[in-house]
Amino acid sequence: MRPTERDTDRLKSQIIAHRGFWFAEPGFDSCEPNSYHAIKRASESGFGLETDIRDQGVDISIEHDAFKASGLRLREISRFSFQGPVCLNIKADGLGANLRSLDIWENSVYFDLSVPEMVKYLKLGLTVASRISEYEEVNENLQSWIWIDAFEKDWWSDGHIIRKLLATGHQTIVVSPELHGREHIGSWHNLKPIFK
Repeated sequence: MRPTERDTDRLKSQIIAHRGFWFAEPGFDSCEPNSYHAIKRASESGFGLETDIRDQGVDISIEHDAFKASGLRLREISRFSFQGPVCLNIKADGLGANLRSLDIWENSVYFDLSVPEMVKYLKLGLTVASRISEYEEVNENLQSWIWIDAFEKDWWSDGHIIRKLLATGHQTIVVSPELHGREHIGSWHNLKPIFK
């Protein structure tokens, strides 16, 4: 049975484009990760978005690495809408109040925060995701979003931890292994029955 257009749209909305949709695909040239074009393509393609933000003077910039000014500001991409969540990887402390005042996307999730910053974000009413990995545990009672990472291997592959998180109402994001230089097809095959 072929998937319907609605099925395809629902599946795409569950995929979060890491630093936008920047790699070459049939019909698309490659562009720089975290660039305006990569982020626009993610929006137009119906994906969610993961991007990196940090302070740039009094503004918030889209940038993964410190001391590298791309010139792209968060406000410049704020007009794009995303079918899935907008996951903002926080690369600097002290952005919470500014982000709260911007109130850009209703479906924003903030992650990679230090614990003191996480507490501040939660007090501001912002949605925070905690990361768990083979090296990190998390207090599942604190956040409704959990970010599952696997730096060396798919330690979650039996599905137990993911099923537990989903059963307890946690929004659960799994980082695809190609981010860490590993093949992804086997991991995606293991995830398919877990996420149905």
